[in-house]
Amino acid sequence: MKLSSASSKILRELADMMKNTRKSSKMDFLVFDMNSAVQELQETLKNVPIETNKPEEVPSEEENKVDSEERTTSMSLHEVLPVATLVSLLFENAARIQTAVEAVDELANLADFEQDSKKKTGDNNTKQPPLSS
Repeated sequence: MKLSSASSKILRELADMMKNTRKSSKMDFLVFDMNSAVQELQETLKNVPIETNKPEEVPSEEENKVDSEERTTSMSLHEVLPVATLVSLLFENAARIQTAVEAVDELANLADFEQDSKKKTGDNNTKQPPLSS
């Protein structure tokens, strides 16, 4: 969820850059956020237990009670495959978005896009002329 959200934020920001012909001041942060989400998802996937198709032995009742918790957390390969496909597509999407960011950045440099001039809330007070008394 985090990765798809970060990806969509980047795509919206790229569209705004193209529409307004301005470089984004947020793009580096958004790309970092997306890359962090990719790494977090990769780390999560490393910890998913996957059960292979081994010939099953009939466990005794004692083994069944001990292994019941492990069995609920492990997944068979056919259960993991759709999730793995989705995750693979998310990773590919993130890589393509990274390429699009680089292309739009190059275009912005070639077309001399202006730097984004969004003001912070504290900047308004410093730019006002002093009050005369």
